[in-house]
Amino acid sequence: MFKLSFSWSRILPNGFTNHVSKDGIQFYKIVLDEIAANEMIPMVTLLHMDLPNDLQKMGGLTNPLFADWFEQYARFVFATFGDKVKYWVTINELNMFCYGGYGNEFVPLLNMSGFADYLCGHHALLAHTRAYRLYDREFRPSQNGKVGYTINFELPQPGDPSSPDDVTAAENDYQWFNNWLVHPVFSSDGDYITMLKERIADRSRIQGFSTSRLPSFTEKQIRDVRGASDFLGIKYYTYDTITSMTNVDVNLVHFDNDNGANESDKAINFKDIPSVFGQLIQRLHKEYHPTIYITENGFPEAALEDKTKVEFLQRHLAEVLKAIYNGVDIQAYLLWSLTDTFEMQLGFQPKYGLFHVDFNDLNLTRTPRLSSKFIARVYQTRRLE
Repeated sequence: MFKLSFSWSRILPNGFTNHVSKDGIQFYKIVLDEIAANEMIPMVTLLHMDLPNDLQKMGGLTNPLFADWFEQYARFVFATFGDKVKYWVTINELNMFCYGGYGNEFVPLLNMSGFADYLCGHHALLAHTRAYRLYDREFRPSQNGKVGYTINFELPQPGDPSSPDDVTAAENDYQWFNNWLVHPVFSSDGDYITMLKERIADRSRIQGFSTSRLPSFTEKQIRDVRGASDFLGIKYYTYDTITSMTNVDVNLVHFDNDNGANESDKAINFKDIPSVFGQLIQRLHKEYHPTIYITENGFPEAALEDKTKVEFLQRHLAEVLKAIYNGVDIQAYLLWSLTDTFEMQLGFQPKYGLFHVDFNDLNLTRTPRLSSKFIARVYQTRRLE
């Protein structure tokens, strides 16, 4: 399988179907044909953070009309490419996109934590649901594909496991960052977790808001959102160490202030402890029993003899295998990434690729790393050695 992301603006430059880029459509058809020619299966993401600028100027995912815009885009893409694509991801990393991009200094840099992030998450779930139900009604009978979404998962660890406050803060962080956008779809009862609704509503009241900063679903929306996914996509790299906030200012409007969690590691710090990955998978299985596609898992290492990356992949794949033996429904494992690439705010510094890319060479010469040989052997033998 080869996972790629469509750029909405490359297909519909202003976001709407009144202006269609024939060159953009032809480009993606060539890419999909090349994937098929190399005997791979494409998995396509519809939205990977890069919204058409006109839609972003109108509020992006904070605008309630976003669900309408996304459904129109999805219908066009399903109709245009559905004969070539059977696996669809509607929105990549809903939680990181909304928490980071709308609440903090990530793409698209709204930095309105505790307000815009909750609006973004709410409208993202509704947009995903609209696309999923659309596919069910109009495209699944003839195309017979799968539609899901992905979450950037972590299993936060308490800074001091003997501290009840740190343990509680780590659990709250898990609920806020992960289950915030998983529970409405994959739980048996739907809707947001009661703890989230009550805590945010209480804080909003204290802060002087007339309604909760966390939007509410209607009863119909709860029913529509519940079960609206064929799989849960998991992106996993590392985890945060969490301590409890002290001297919390209840008047401060902030996502992290709502859950009371303080990250000890502000910078991305990779902790190669695969058992945490295994615990995360088992917890998701116990709580929601989803069909799981692991859509990203990887380690940044620049050396051609990237032995640490090989060890990381081997040990994390072992946890996947163990979970399958324990009855977890895991249907895919896609590592990140085939080649070194641009990593959003981190630029070209992290080297996740199985193939080294020389960005100083006009030809962008690729050189296979040791990890490429390792994963090729896994694919060929279907064994971990």
